[in-house]
Amino acid sequence: MIRKDLIFVGEQCSNEISVLSTLINKAYSLNLLNNKEDYLEAVLKREKEFSTAIGFKIATPHGMGDCVNQAFIAFLKTDHPILWGDEKKEVEMIFLIGIPENKRNIMHLKFISQISKSLMREEFRNHLLNCNSQEEAWNYLDEINKNIEKELNH
Repeated sequence: MIRKDLIFVGEQCSNEISVLSTLINKAYSLNLLNNKEDYLEAVLKREKEFSTAIGFKIATPHGMGDCVNQAFIAFLKTDHPILWGDEKKEVEMIFLIGIPENKRNIMHLKFISQISKSLMREEFRNHLLNCNSQEEAWNYLDEINKNIEKELNH
């Protein structure tokens, strides 16, 4: 789920790869990934199939596979809009999702569903977009964790 140590606010990233590198390197340092290159390849392969820039200045890239040790959601808010995917949509908020291969069917859709439900609310999006610190973002993002926990426990 979303981890506080995987929340970045006001990051100076110039493009999709710099965002992914920042988040993947941190996930790897926390032992959530066992192979950064394989995970990046999985994420980029998914992006080629269909861009995860979903509108509202949000992208939800994700990768699954044996390269993921433990499921996670990372969040990064850039310091300025960047262009994402082949369509070059402007994004500022990126949710990176990692799912181990053996949890693929259980967690992937639940994570996407709960993130989407929260982001459908304009108030929630605006709060996130206006956050100035990791702590402030965490206060909003932890709501998604609570919803995921409820759904996984049913």
